[in-house]
Amino acid sequence: DEEWRSKRPLKRGWLTDGRTRPGMLADLEEAVRLRRIIPRCREGVGEFMSFIRDEKQRPGHAEGAYDDHVMAWAGLWAIRASARFVTNPALVSTRRREPVKVHGRW
Repeated sequence: DEEWRSKRPLKRGWLTDGRTRPGMLADLEEAVRLRRIIPRCREGVGEFMSFIRDEKQRPGHAEGAYDDHVMAWAGLWAIRASARFVTNPALVSTRRREPVKVHGRW
């Protein structure tokens, strides 16, 4: 199914599969290593610390651990590249009811 490549997809969102997951995790690893992302909650830090490579060298959570925070960060970091940030409130339509980034803050 090539719908995710379409300029007008039927479903919104980010497709995470065997093709997109490695790149997402590589980009997240770089962001964490360069301290562009700093997880602050105890559960998130724990999940990052227990995210390992298995016997087949596939990244994932250790046995008995979770990877929800890691995958959420990876997805958010991946879609960040296509996000549009508005720094001038005058450019925002009054019909939109979304947060606007002003002077680097929400």
